[in-house]
Amino acid sequence: MAQPDNPHSQTNMPHQENHQPDQMNQETKDDTATGETQNDMEHMNETNKEENSEKPQLTEDEQLQRLYALQKERRAERMKKEKEEEIEREKSRIITGKKTQDQLSKLEEQRRLIELENAKKEKIAHAREAKRQEDLLREEWKERFGQDYEPKSQSNDKANPTRTSRQNIAYWCSTIIRANKGKTEDKEMLKKCLNTLKTYINNVLANPNQPKYLTIRKENEAFKKRIASFHGAIEFLDSIGFKDDGEGHMAVKGTPDSYMMQLGLKYLDVQIDNFDALAR
Repeated sequence: MAQPDNPHSQTNMPHQENHQPDQMNQETKDDTATGETQNDMEHMNETNKEENSEKPQLTEDEQLQRLYALQKERRAERMKKEKEEEIEREKSRIITGKKTQDQLSKLEEQRRLIELENAKKEKIAHAREAKRQEDLLREEWKERFGQDYEPKSQSNDKANPTRTSRQNIAYWCSTIIRANKGKTEDKEMLKKCLNTLKTYINNVLANPNQPKYLTIRKENEAFKKRIASFHGAIEFLDSIGFKDDGEGHMAVKGTPDSYMMQLGLKYLDVQIDNFDALAR
């Protein structure tokens, strides 16, 4: 006898058949993905092995050579950099030095101008002081000796026959400083000449009867250095009574003229008192 159809059985069977294929498909996909990942990893490992196998391993000597080469390269770069820095420092030094030299030149020029200006002022001041001293000398000369002081323009190496003995003494006394102040840098020696002449006169006035004080040996070193080397000094001695005897001496013949000696002494005192102004 035939079994009746079961509608529920017919309906469920197809449903079970459809579900099983879907599950199988999913499992197949998972298996495929896993296989691909494994293949990729294997391929990468193979590739890495191939790359490593292509690079040969360096020996210890080769590694040292490579290290030395690297050190040499770095040293060369460092030296190059230091050289460039040295060049830059030298440039800076030159620029700074040039600026300093320019400043020094400007300062030197300013100093020179100041010195010129000071010298000019000093020259003017000296001229004024010399004029003042000369005016005082003229007044003192006139007051002491009753005659005018001879101006510098009247310098004459020869005895003037129109001058009196008194004028002759004054002339040669003033000539000693006037004629020699520009010819010697040692002003003290010029002053010593005047003082030595005073000593000769004082010795005669103090000892008029002693021949050794009335005679001066011309070859005496002190005489040559202190008297004969200054123009006008021998002429002054002649004007007060010391005459050349032709035998190497300046000597006073007979009794000394005390008046002329005293006059010469006074003229010398005036010259010495005003020496600093007159010897400029």
